[in-house]
Amino acid sequence: MCTAATYYSKDHYFGRNLDLEFSYNETVTIMPRGYKFPIRHADDLANWMLCECYIVAKSYRKL
Repeated sequence: MCTAATYYSKDHYFGRNLDLEFSYNETVTIMPRGYKFPIRHADDLANWMLCECYIVAKSYRKL
């Protein structure tokens, strides 16, 4: 079962998990605040700091 949690503060923290019995070869990744993350059909993301576990797709370069 997937779980999500939100901590309401001046910085607003949000977290969730993807609870599966198998791996997609995900890796822990940190995207510093101010890093310009290109998004294909939206404005680039640059104002968020992310610490996450994600899957590196071929169309995106590693940070």
